[in-house]
Order: sequence, then C-alpha cells, then structure tokens
Amino acid sequence: MSEEKTPYLLAYEREKAARISAEKLLDEKTREVQSSIDMISHQFDNLMQQKKELEYLLNIARLAQDSGLLSAAIK
Repeated sequence: MSEEKTPYLLAYEREKAARISAEKLLDEKTREVQSSIDMISHQFDNLMQQKKELEYLLNIARLAQDSGLLSAAIK
C-alpha cells in the first residue's frame, strides 16, 4: 500500500530543497566574493610596489636636482 504524502511532508520536502538550493547559491557567491577579495588584494600589492618605485625615482630626481644646484653654486 502506497502512502500519500501529507501536506506537512510536502512542505518539508519543498523547504529542504529550497534550503539546499540556497546553500549552493551561498557557496557560489562566497567563492566569487573571495576571488574578488584575492584579486583586489593582489592589485593593492602591485600598486604599493609601484608607489615605492615611484617614491624611489622621485628621491633620485630630487638628489640629481639638488646636486645640479650644488654644482652650479660651486662654479
């Protein structure tokens, strides 16, 4: 004899399927967010390295300019 599904059992199965679907979506979005965070972190590190390089070049340019002024003052 086959049992008919009660409204409560149907609601339970529907909610269970919805919860599983929501958990899969949450996992997917979590991976996307983590990937975005990793990419932003990598870009930030690259920008900080570029900033250091530009500051170094700026200091060299200042030294060269100061050296030029000093040598002009000596002459």
